Amino acid sequence: MERAFGLTSNEYGRVLYNGRHIYQDTGEWYYELNILNMLLTEQKDPNVLIDQEPLNVYNQIEILY
Repeated sequence: MERAFGLTSNEYGRVLYNGRHIYQDTGEWYYELNILNMLLTEQKDPNVLIDQEPLNVYNQIEILY
């Protein structure tokens, strides 16, 4: 397993990754993009992920064609 990054108090990080999968019942391909936003904080501000950019970004996006 690979470690993307570490966060301390009030640090905001983001992980992006994608994948290509097959529906088992039809055999059709489908593509998936996942974005995980992580924040360790005790702040009560509901806009904290909107008002700032992430300090750490781990991007594992593959070309899936």
